Amino acid sequence: MGSVLSKVRQFVSIGFYAINTFFWVLPIIICGFLKLIPIKPWQQFISWIAKFLASRWVACNSLIQNIMTPFKLEVTGLDDLQPKDWYLVIANHQSWVDILVMQRLLHNRIPFLNFFLKKELIYVPFLGLAWWALDFPFMSVSYTHLTLPTIYSV
Repeated sequence: MGSVLSKVRQFVSIGFYAINTFFWVLPIIICGFLKLIPIKPWQQFISWIAKFLASRWVACNSLIQNIMTPFKLEVTGLDDLQPKDWYLVIANHQSWVDILVMQRLLHNRIPFLNFFLKKELIYVPFLGLAWWALDFPFMSVSYTHLTLPTIYSV
């Protein structure tokens, strides 16, 4: 019975995340297109709106986590963080959950997290345009014969 409830919880969680994503991503994409108007103060204002919307998206994702998977994270050092300071967050990305947990922990404690993304991710439906609208940097990742041995050596 426990495994059935676990599967139901997973299905419902994914549904909530999908609804939340579509709800917030569409206005963020609209902001991205509005930023194409080449007036610097306008672009800055629209960027602020897009980041505000994205912050609400993260807050709702955190709420979904708290309701659907109520676990307590014990982390030290968060008290010294300031929302007006700048931080470089480095993580060994293991799964999509990493991003949700980092956002949950750091939301409103530091400025909105921007991620370096592989340029191919701009083609992810809806999310790619949202990341573009939020000014996430897209980078080209190329592997040469010199880097391959170091990437695959463990």
